[in-house]
Amino acid sequence: MLPELDGFEVLNILTNAGIDTPILMLTAKSTISDKVTGLNKGADDYMTKPFHPDELLARVGALTRRKGNIVINEISYLDITLNIGSALLICGSEFVQLSKKEFEVLKVFLYNPKMIITVEMLINKVWGADSDTTDNNVEVYISFIRKKLKYLHSKVLIKKIQGLGYRLEESA
Repeated sequence: MLPELDGFEVLNILTNAGIDTPILMLTAKSTISDKVTGLNKGADDYMTKPFHPDELLARVGALTRRKGNIVINEISYLDITLNIGSALLICGSEFVQLSKKEFEVLKVFLYNPKMIITVEMLINKVWGADSDTTDNNVEVYISFIRKKLKYLHSKVLIKKIQGLGYRLEESA
């Protein structure tokens, strides 16, 4: 059992938000009534405990085969959204176009919003391990992104953590 919401409430939140990810409910609630409720509220499959891991894997495989590949079109953090298809950075009703490297750098931060990102990580993920890119190149692109965040009046900051790297934070 979940600590604050039950599985049916979580299911309502996901379906009302338009989340298109396949949903398999794995629960201790095993009555026919519970199963019917879960499936009628939007679950794609419903399993009860105890279960065998092989059956769970088979059901997850079947769900992903039916639904196809899951494609993430946007990444959001605080008040910004990065559109993956267009490389647009959006804040409220404003947006700016990012260059390819700005897009790749910001994507690393948005996929890891609470993590300190080292310069080495950025170089490896954005330019490649064999690149002759320097720390200065990374700082230049972070500066470009900071200017665009400021232009959009975003709450998101890229803060330098001395001796460690950079991290996304919320402005005060």
